[in-house]
Amino acid sequence: MKEILKIDDSLVNKITYYHLLFFVISLPFDRFYSELLLISFLIHTTIHFRKEKLRSIGKPTLLLISPFILALLCTTYAADKKEAFDTIGKQMALLLFPLFLPLSGLDLHKYKFRILKALAITCTFTVAGLYIYNLLIIHYNHFPLSYIASNFFTNHGFSRVIELHATYFSMYIAISVTTVLHQVIHGKNRSGRLPWIIVLGILLIGLLQLSSRAVFIAELIILNLVIPFLMLKPGHRLKFYLISGALTLITLTAIFTIDNFKERYVTDLKGELSQLSTDADLLEPRMVRWRVVLKMVQASPIIGYGTGSEIGVLKDGYYDNRLYASYLNELNSHNQYLSFLMLAGIIGLALYLYLMYFGLANAWHTRDPFFFSFMIVIIIVSFSENILDVNKGIFFYSFFFSLFIFSINPPLALPGRPRKKNSLPPTPAYD
Repeated sequence: MKEILKIDDSLVNKITYYHLLFFVISLPFDRFYSELLLISFLIHTTIHFRKEKLRSIGKPTLLLISPFILALLCTTYAADKKEAFDTIGKQMALLLFPLFLPLSGLDLHKYKFRILKALAITCTFTVAGLYIYNLLIIHYNHFPLSYIASNFFTNHGFSRVIELHATYFSMYIAISVTTVLHQVIHGKNRSGRLPWIIVLGILLIGLLQLSSRAVFIAELIILNLVIPFLMLKPGHRLKFYLISGALTLITLTAIFTIDNFKERYVTDLKGELSQLSTDADLLEPRMVRWRVVLKMVQASPIIGYGTGSEIGVLKDGYYDNRLYASYLNELNSHNQYLSFLMLAGIIGLALYLYLMYFGLANAWHTRDPFFFSFMIVIIIVSFSENILDVNKGIFFYSFFFSLFIFSINPPLALPGRPRKKNSLPPTPAYD
């Protein structure tokens, strides 16, 4: 904890660091705090701006802000201009973080792991606090302890007290798991690993309790592929595979034996991927809504319908296809890829896919398990959520994407232009 709070740097850089530190600490809570810290960070960076810092703005910055620029261009032909500019205002972080993080002058490579550890510790205390809160409710109402696995206390029910969508909280936890695993595997002090193992257990149990299927799938990939290949030497991988395999088996057994988890992870997933609509009183499956999205896209496949048009266009499609529950609830596509296709057509989808490739290529070239874990989470969750439609998703995407890119020294401008043969860094080993 001491190395997170105490750093040896200039006063300006210390203030910048604490802004970023408390920003990630605030992420699981009300957006008022993260927005306030962002504004303060922008003011601080602007006050201490120097012309020479403009050299840090290059192709990576332009690429990272490209979704915002595209959204701005797409407002020109959006039918609902008010909704379009509301969306632009909400997505300002897509512009601000890629610009101001490099302009801050802070050595992000030096402090990246400390910031990630702060997020991990915050998520751990938050999960523990949520368990205590929910267990107190169970005790007060004289429910059996097994109720902790009921519908009321899992998924959104578990995180309702902090008013945070279960999937977005799970995304924070998934990145934190990689951070804690690095501390367990590469920690210099063997005796200090036990607390981090306890932290890891709390985070993994919290991830199961939140029951986000997309993040759960992403975490399985991270634990069984990303961690062994990017964090361990070949000789140590077998031991890790045995541990991760046993952990995966135990988790899957729990999912298939506990009725609520089985319904959430297995039955509901099958329902969401079903081609048939359900009862009119329930939300229609995602697959049914995605078919409507693809049908609506056919009318404007190249440039889409414009920024902020998604729900308005989809409501017409839902009504025409008798998806009345989706119509009344004004549901978006719940798929970031299809959302780009609707708003900016093939151009928008191609840009987003290239950004995913850009991130993966940079993560692979630098052998950064944290960056790679982040990209896996974004890529998988983008199949089930419109990440860039809500504050917590926008902040998570724009801040961490920028943090990882600008902590590379120097950033790879284009993944198609790799470093020289001997310039790739080894597997990161942070203090």
